[in-house]
Amino acid sequence: MATYETPPEPRTVEISRASEWLTEGWQIFTAAPGVWVAISLVFLVINVLFSMIPGLGSLASMLLTPVLFAGLLECSRIVSAGGVLQFDQMFAGFRRNTGNLVMIGLITLGAMAVVAAIAFAIVFVGGGAGTLSAIQTGTTSGASIGLALGGLVFGALIGLLLIVPITMAWWFAPALVMFDGMAPLEAMKSSYMACLHNWVSLSIQGILVFVLIIIAAITLGLGLLVLVPVATASIFISYRDIYH
Repeated sequence: MATYETPPEPRTVEISRASEWLTEGWQIFTAAPGVWVAISLVFLVINVLFSMIPGLGSLASMLLTPVLFAGLLECSRIVSAGGVLQFDQMFAGFRRNTGNLVMIGLITLGAMAVVAAIAFAIVFVGGGAGTLSAIQTGTTSGASIGLALGGLVFGALIGLLLIVPITMAWWFAPALVMFDGMAPLEAMKSSYMACLHNWVSLSIQGILVFVLIIIAAITLGLGLLVLVPVATASIFISYRDIYH
């Protein structure tokens, strides 16, 4: 897919496509299962290694996940076009538009920091109100504890709600940068609008993937070797449906 002079606009697709995205994702996986499992294994190992590095690992994961994900999307594109999948294609994001893909991670990191600050402020205000109540009454009453816990719960809920639009902005951004040459912020805005226009079908897709994650967990994680490529391919198919 080449860079377009006019960036593609998202369209609304039929809700029935949600399950078909996963079916077609499965077909992309079965076209080259051995290579896909190897790619999936390396992808998962990289993420485990990131998680083992305190602090910097999370930062590296946030910045490089769009790059790695773009590589998986490229693998999906190649197979869907009838090409031969090769292992090194999973690193395509390190060879094309790498800077802009990293920028998606940086923007996401900044947005998550703002969300964390808002959630912390709400928790702090609730905890402060509870502490003030305890000082005024001279005892740790149920009301003061309730204020503190209420602030904690409310802060967590607000944080979760604010993560939703960030996820929407991230969802198609790596594909738009990788395949359509969009600037990072432009891609994230377009991704948000695409998710907004197709929230029902994408929500169904997300629920189905969540169910598959539970099934994969039952297999002690071995199912992830299949789920990662199937889910990634389904996201590529949904991107192609909505944008092309």
